[in-house]
Amino acid sequence: MGYPIQSNNPIWEYRGYQAVVNYDRESAILVGKVAEIDDYLIFEGQTVEELTEMFQETIDDYLERRNMDSLHAESAKSGPDIINHPAHYMSRTGLETIDVIESFTDPVGWNMGNVIKYICRWQKKNGLEDLKKAEFYLKRLIRMMEREEISKQAQQAHEAAQAACSSADYAIKEAVTTAAN
Repeated sequence: MGYPIQSNNPIWEYRGYQAVVNYDRESAILVGKVAEIDDYLIFEGQTVEELTEMFQETIDDYLERRNMDSLHAESAKSGPDIINHPAHYMSRTGLETIDVIESFTDPVGWNMGNVIKYICRWQKKNGLEDLKKAEFYLKRLIRMMEREEISKQAQQAHEAAQAACSSADYAIKEAVTTAAN
């Protein structure tokens, strides 16, 4: 189980990104989770220096993968994100409730249900904040569907390539058989 680091600044910052750091007594390691992003990024170290280095490497790798420069990343961050990553849904170890729910349920149904919930209640409860929450879940749902579509296209391309290889193999065998006769 992780325990929050007790300090005046429990949030670490680097290149516009923030992380929550905890100490895992069972493993005797420091564990951090990058906050306020859709991806699940964790890092660990046995010393503060090692943890700092791993946090920086994690962010640098993330930015490289995302093809983002630090200025864009810093401009995208503007304080606590109560819509996309509210602190009251984050565990002591940095795991968000939404990640747990999506791991144990159907993520499409979960996100779709939340879109409907926030759209239905926005005028009676939290107004614009609920509309932004609906937008957040809708964007997650769209990303899932885009990944699924890309996955389907990749599978179709793979199947087409296999079929072409099978046809080529058959044609070669036929040519060899004909030439042998």
